[in-house]
Amino acid sequence: LEEPPRNSLLILVAHRAGALALARAAHSELRDFINVADFGAVGDGSTDDTTAINNAATAAQDKTLILEPGKTYKCTGIVTLKGNVIGNGSQLKFYGGTINYLVQISRAGNLLDFTIDGANVTATQAGLFVDTDFAQTEYCYYDLVIQNISTTSTTLSCSGAVFFKGSGATNLKSLLDIKCQVTSVTATSNSGSADGGKATGILVGFNVANCDGNVVIHDSVVDGISSGGADPYEDAGGIPLQVTNHTTVAKGLFQIVNCITRNCKKRGFKIQAANTTVDNCICFGADTLAGFETYALSTTFRAETTSALVEACRIYGDGDFATVDGCAFKSTGTYATGDIGVMRVYEADEVTISNTRLLGTTNSGCALLVRDAATINIEGGYFNGTSTGIN
Repeated sequence: LEEPPRNSLLILVAHRAGALALARAAHSELRDFINVADFGAVGDGSTDDTTAINNAATAAQDKTLILEPGKTYKCTGIVTLKGNVIGNGSQLKFYGGTINYLVQISRAGNLLDFTIDGANVTATQAGLFVDTDFAQTEYCYYDLVIQNISTTSTTLSCSGAVFFKGSGATNLKSLLDIKCQVTSVTATSNSGSADGGKATGILVGFNVANCDGNVVIHDSVVDGISSGGADPYEDAGGIPLQVTNHTTVAKGLFQIVNCITRNCKKRGFKIQAANTTVDNCICFGADTLAGFETYALSTTFRAETTSALVEACRIYGDGDFATVDGCAFKSTGTYATGDIGVMRVYEADEVTISNTRLLGTTNSGCALLVRDAATINIEGGYFNGTSTGIN
């Protein structure tokens, strides 16, 4: 046998030290994850896991909460999250009478890969409620399925997901990346009083001036949003953005990209946030009154497609400097007069419409309706299927 190298012992010690360091690192990393099962959550769909999940979430503050793959967790009250959650395709299924919010969070965290189901709840205001008054230095990601959200109240709104900043918020900067599938949100009709109980799919509502909102909603599908009553009184929308100072050039940037809204009564997309770009989105469905609608400064609609019962695109007062480029808007409504159009521009100035098709189907109404607007720039495009081109 050959004599071992002189440094073999050193090599052995180094290997052992390295393995010990790796073990310590792995142990430290494991401590950053909290499994709800360790706090008694069963996930069999019949055991009430509400308390166990909330206790685990408290322990996972500033860490990552783990839901087990394929599990269905029965919840009978609000689930309050405190940080990151990895859902592994699991489901939180809620049961009960009135639960204000099914899942709520008021801290920075990524919520990924789980379903919130409110089919067995009588009344709730939101499947997910995010109070965004928290400090951020990087984006928070929300990749969820939210379904069967409803309320029996005639005065309270109902939403699939709400991202909220109150008037007293002190953290004005928000970095949000939202990818949600929201299905079946229903508020209750209040028998014709203006607006009624509003229903929304994905709602971003910043009720504080001068907020620095950087919000991206992308690759999301919103289907079946209704306030349960007849238009125009009942107000609902697929993806609305609402910011207090939407009529001025605000900080931040809002983007809606590659999203689909279907059967969203009253409208598919409603923009009340300055500097919003809506890009490559689709809106359609028998219950959609209007497809794309803006009330905000410097909105861009690009490469959109919609088929709406009445007006496919609306640019209202305060929607100055709007751009509509490369869109295909189609209306399926029948109009007694020409005072309704496939696209409407009302009291908005410096609007540019380029390479856009405005299509009617009943040879009634007009393609483009303009009222009290100063400057409209039309470049290219195609109008057809209405009684009047431009009114």
